Amino acid sequence: MSPDAPGRAAFATLAAWYADRREYPDVTRLVAELAGRDAARSGQRLAALIRQAGADRRLGRKRAPIWGGSGDIDALLVHLARELADKASGDPALPVVEALLAEPLVEGEAAALAILRRSPTPAADAILAEIVATPATRSHAALVEAIEQAHARGLASAAIARLVDHPHPGVRASARSACGRVGKAATARPDAATSVRTWTGPALERAATRVWPPRPPGVVWTRVTVDADGAGAATTRTHVGWLLGQDETALRILTWHATVERSRAVRSDGDLTDAIDDCAR
Repeated sequence: MSPDAPGRAAFATLAAWYADRREYPDVTRLVAELAGRDAARSGQRLAALIRQAGADRRLGRKRAPIWGGSGDIDALLVHLARELADKASGDPALPVVEALLAEPLVEGEAAALAILRRSPTPAADAILAEIVATPATRSHAALVEAIEQAHARGLASAAIARLVDHPHPGVRASARSACGRVGKAATARPDAATSVRTWTGPALERAATRVWPPRPPGVVWTRVTVDADGAGAATTRTHVGWLLGQDETALRILTWHATVERSRAVRSDGDLTDAIDDCAR
């Protein structure tokens, strides 16, 4: 298998899913194959799928229906994380652990720690030690679990000792318990540069780019109810936003989510004016 084959397969798998979203890709089979003869290959394929899904979310390859959200991709990652949390273990699953830890998803962290708990190997020990040594990149729940696992394996005692003054009480208590220093007064002040998770800065930068386009002068905020396209008069759809314009068969609405919606259907009486709720203007 060429080094980039898992990445190409992940890209194609997700592209097919984006085109037909009726069900998730068959991750259950890939997870089951982690216990088979070709476990290492399955681990690489699953890790590539997670990395590609995360990249697609960040780059907007699959856009969610709600502006600014990540929608279906996060749902897929949560689905995959839950499958892995229950079944995966051993060194073949460690590339998956690293891919899960790279995503800002608490379910992914929980799955990664569950896999590590079932993987008492030197390679898994190294990942646990890295988690404890870099607390700014992890959630508090993940840190607590990592401290407990590392302490049980006799790992990272110096790194755990540095967490006895962690700003979060749960992490602090876990570190003190592991070190036998329960009751030690917290004296260290958290460093603002290291207390924020590493993905927070880029996330804030992306949020700052989501500026609303200026609305044209003279438009009014309104609520419009029309028949859903092709569904008949019994089914209606409501649009809320600034009414940009209308003709005999269509409305153009600038929505709260900075998108322009166009409705091609009208009320059963054929009168667009009657579809506009004057009280909502």
